[in-house]
Amino acid sequence: MFLDIIGSALEARDIRFVRVDGTTKIDERQATVDSFQKEGSGVDVIISSLKAGGQGLNLTAADRVVLMDLSWNPQDNRQAEDRAHRLGQTRPVTVTYMTCKGTVEEKVVKCNISKMKLDYEFGGQRSALEEAEARLDEEGQGQSGSSESEGEELEESKRKSFEDEVCNEFAQELGL
Repeated sequence: MFLDIIGSALEARDIRFVRVDGTTKIDERQATVDSFQKEGSGVDVIISSLKAGGQGLNLTAADRVVLMDLSWNPQDNRQAEDRAHRLGQTRPVTVTYMTCKGTVEEKVVKCNISKMKLDYEFGGQRSALEEAEARLDEEGQGQSGSSESEGEELEESKRKSFEDEVCNEFAQELGL
């Protein structure tokens, strides 16, 4: 339904587009993408649902990605962005998240930002920090005032506190 509205708006402005969604047959999918990718085809826009277009597509003809129907999982949204950031992309890519103030979509964006902060704070970045600390300890430059298990407990406590804070803020914004 949402893609129908977007498609109608594009048609009203005489903008040629192709569409990939859950109804696109597998054998038609690549041909649809190819018509967008082909220079001089006259197809300026590809519209897609997040699920159908979020993985497995190479859209290097795109220099702009507009996400309008967001997932609660920020990695799904990032995956969709990355369809244009592929090997062979020669131009800068602009990504825009379209939301309306006071809507669920605005809440989804805020929730995604909080989740990405958690991921950064406690995900892969932490292991790099731990690796650097270990090297300092090996060189005799690092001083640790607590045992490893105490440090892990402190990290877990900080993570849990941050998660609770994020969830409480989100619940307040939703009026729960």
